[in-house]
Amino acid sequence: MQPRIREVVEALDSRRAELARAVNEVPTSARERRPSEDRWSVAEVLEHLALVEESIPQRVKALVTEQRPNGLGAERESTSIADTIDSAFLLDRSKKRVAREAMQPRSGVDAAAAWTRLERARQVTLETLRELDGVALCDVSAPHPALGPFNGYQWFLFLAAHEGRHTAQIREITAATG
Repeated sequence: MQPRIREVVEALDSRRAELARAVNEVPTSARERRPSEDRWSVAEVLEHLALVEESIPQRVKALVTEQRPNGLGAERESTSIADTIDSAFLLDRSKKRVAREAMQPRSGVDAAAAWTRLERARQVTLETLRELDGVALCDVSAPHPALGPFNGYQWFLFLAAHEGRHTAQIREITAATG
């Protein structure tokens, strides 16, 4: 496995383990309950994460497909890409961010079903990373709606940081609901 892909997979695995711990700290009976009317439940957070994770592999694969006829080649670099995205900014929960409509959870979501959907989305992400292993993902780019341009690796690093942000949100929900 190319070192940059390995780095992305490790970031995703680490964040997922943190998320699982945070979710498991919430009693099953409280996972569908919102801490207040204007805040998401744990189940809604999980559905939002699934919606985002379902979109990113598709987006990166489409970028690669578009660029292959233009000479997109093999990855030549093996240096770390971890610091190419501002994870601290993404993890900062003091600044509220509003997900675009397509990424908003639907009402009445079940936490177990949302977790299953999120796990399926992760399998697609990992399959996509295996498929793109060795492709110069630094040479494909698309803008994030709020954060500017990301290359292919950065899209997957964003996915990990985004999951970290919402893990913190779940911990806030846990504290708010006791």
